[in-house]
Amino acid sequence: MRAGVSLVLLFLAAGAVIHCLHHEHDIFRMGGLRRRLPVVFWSFLIGSAALAALPFTSGFYSKDAILLSAWTLPGVGPWLWAGGLLGALLTSIYSFRLVFIVFFGEASTEPDRQPGWRMAVPLMLLCVLSLVGGWFALPLAGVVPDKDHAHVSHAVEYISIGTPLVGLLIAYLLFLGKQVSIAGLVESPTGKALQNFWYNGWRIDGLYDTLLVRPFSSLAHWWRNEPVDLLYNGLVSLSRWAHGRLLALQTGELRWYATSMVFGLVLLLAIMLRNAS
Repeated sequence: MRAGVSLVLLFLAAGAVIHCLHHEHDIFRMGGLRRRLPVVFWSFLIGSAALAALPFTSGFYSKDAILLSAWTLPGVGPWLWAGGLLGALLTSIYSFRLVFIVFFGEASTEPDRQPGWRMAVPLMLLCVLSLVGGWFALPLAGVVPDKDHAHVSHAVEYISIGTPLVGLLIAYLLFLGKQVSIAGLVESPTGKALQNFWYNGWRIDGLYDTLLVRPFSSLAHWWRNEPVDLLYNGLVSLSRWAHGRLLALQTGELRWYATSMVFGLVLLLAIMLRNAS
């Protein structure tokens, strides 16, 4: 739940930015918004800090408990802990990369409105929860088993705590202070290939299309004329043919209707007389 609060805060803050910037979605067309949209800036900063699990935010307590619990698992525990650390590092880097690109530097797109109190009040409430939500424990003692982290070494704890701070420092050096330049790597063939790969969502859409969409479409096309459909289409054609024949009887001519009624009456009398004999 603690991580969920920071995610909700970031989603709402992102919507506020889009709302105030003419529905612009490209972060590279933004910049310099920290003074122009102060409420949204602080919301993004606090939400990113909580998502990155910086110390004393709500995300710090949940992330730290998860990593230490992973470490204590027998066998694969250290490997799971290392994977979680890598995720925490990357989360911190990309979270503050977003903050530095959107809210610092030169402005590329000027906002035409402020978020207003209807957006500002929920943002401020979520900011408070993202900061102090980790100070309160949920009454889940009978639902979630307690984990004893007493035998975890202090080195493991310090590394778990320091990893998000390292990610923040890397993001600062790369995207705000720019003491470290990766322009050469980005312009290299490998860098361009990786950039294209990441900009296309890790090719997940293409993989999904290849593994699921195309096979399903081909199967549906192949089964388009299968026997059940032929029977169903036959019933539809028969119904249409019968409808056309019955429709021909509706001429709108009174003489035709009277003749039909007389013919029907004669036929009915003939049947009754035959049965009576």
